[in-house]
Amino acid sequence: MSPGARARPVLLLLPLLAVPLLWGLGAGDHALGHRSVDLLGHLWHHWHAAREPLTTTTLVRFPEGVDLRPITGGWLDVWLGGRLGARLGMGPVAVWNTVVAVFVAVAGLGGTALARVLGAGPGAAVLAGLLLQLDGFLLLHLAGGRTEQVGIGFVALALAGGIRLQRDESSAAEAIAVGISGALVVALGWELALGTAAGCLLLAPVLLRWGPQGRAARRRTALALATAALLCLPGVVSFLAGALAAREASPGFRQAVTAVASVGLLEWLGPHRAGPHSLSLLALLALPWTAAPGQRRLWAGLGGLLGLSLLLALGPTPALHRGGPPVWTGPTLWDLAHAVPILDWFHWPDRLTVPWSLLAPVAAALAVTAARRRAGRAAAVLLGLLLLGGALAEHAAAQRGPPAAWRPQPRPSATWLRDQPGSGAVFDLPLNGRGHMSQSHLVDQLTHGRPTRAHPFLDHLVVSPADPAALPLRDNTALRWLSAVHPRSPRPAGPLDPAALAGLGAAGFDWIVLHETALPAPLAAELSAALAAALGPPVHRTAGAAIWSFDPRG
Repeated sequence: MSPGARARPVLLLLPLLAVPLLWGLGAGDHALGHRSVDLLGHLWHHWHAAREPLTTTTLVRFPEGVDLRPITGGWLDVWLGGRLGARLGMGPVAVWNTVVAVFVAVAGLGGTALARVLGAGPGAAVLAGLLLQLDGFLLLHLAGGRTEQVGIGFVALALAGGIRLQRDESSAAEAIAVGISGALVVALGWELALGTAAGCLLLAPVLLRWGPQGRAARRRTALALATAALLCLPGVVSFLAGALAAREASPGFRQAVTAVASVGLLEWLGPHRAGPHSLSLLALLALPWTAAPGQRRLWAGLGGLLGLSLLLALGPTPALHRGGPPVWTGPTLWDLAHAVPILDWFHWPDRLTVPWSLLAPVAAALAVTAARRRAGRAAAVLLGLLLLGGALAEHAAAQRGPPAAWRPQPRPSATWLRDQPGSGAVFDLPLNGRGHMSQSHLVDQLTHGRPTRAHPFLDHLVVSPADPAALPLRDNTALRWLSAVHPRSPRPAGPLDPAALAGLGAAGFDWIVLHETALPAPLAAELSAALAAALGPPVHRTAGAAIWSFDPRG
């Protein structure tokens, strides 16, 4: 093989790397996406993972901390972000943008691999990867800060490997690689992992009848499954143990399983939806003419999976438009699925449209491959440009992103605390508040780096402490007094006990920060007077905040 022939596959893959690279470079010091609790939560998870074990933390709800297993949708991006932060010393925004760029690059590679294994030519397969990188589902979740859903490329890689294992030319080494890719899907997020497993079970009868299924193929499939189980089973057991216990104990978890974002059928199929591009959807309709004859049974099974996923995505009250009047009020597939234990954890029906995002780009690639086979290279190039141009036009018209729209801005109090000696914890008052104010505590923490009592993204949860030995502190009257401060509540009952307050200092708190502008002025004045009576005058004042130290020396 000539050097040029060996270099060609690498050159074909370069466009797939260009998309995330351009987005990352264009972001600068802004985070890719809009400000949201999900995006902030992922920034925080990456930051925490560079400092503590993945599954527990005392950096929030200090000093007892929390068990993070029940409230983390996936661990792959957290682990990767933690390694980037710990090994390279990257800041939270740079870590987030890098993780997102990696996941988008994997989407391109996964879409390419899936198209290739299903019969697309090399160039057409790269087109499938590009279309998946520009897919509305991926970009919607990228903008919202949900890396678990951005990682659909890992699902594509696992599916591509699983299909290839049914072929005679596959090897044991490939089976192990497929098992590793399956374990990565499990680590990516429980929603995609459950959806992928359910889809594979539904397709199993088709796969068993498609392609050469001899003893060697069954051995390779068993080896892949065993590899995946060996790698991910301990994590699955740990996750289920923590999640089941928390969901049993928490009313917030039980309330969260109600559907909150069902797909509106016509809206989803329209040009501004969060799904595949219009021309890619049309390519799905062309599959009977573009798929290879030997794959038609497989595509019939995949077509059934597409229909089933869309019916599930319509949720418990199917409507033509999201929020519109229901067109059906009887039992639905969503209701039936929710009757199955663990499947009732799903509460975002629109996330079940993943098969469409994976298969529509593949169908587009198969259409280009068929055009080349029947009408020549020029026709294939023109069709490919039309598909890519249509995707870019919809991308621009719908303003799908990914926007680099948010630059975390810490408050002046956090900047001052960053420069103070020691590493004691911060007690922010109020712990929670209206709008973005409660999230601001975590933005501040990413700046000053200290543990905090605040836990704004855990408000509705009951979770196990990371350090049960710290639980006796919950009887501290000053802790209860301070925790009762809220913008919409009156002054906490009773006086602030200086002795109990000193107990908080002994437990590891160094600072109390009263965010005066986050409270009604009369309440802020009363709290300031109470803190001054217990601790003396504030050691520092910044715009909108007063800071007290538990150390009388300041």
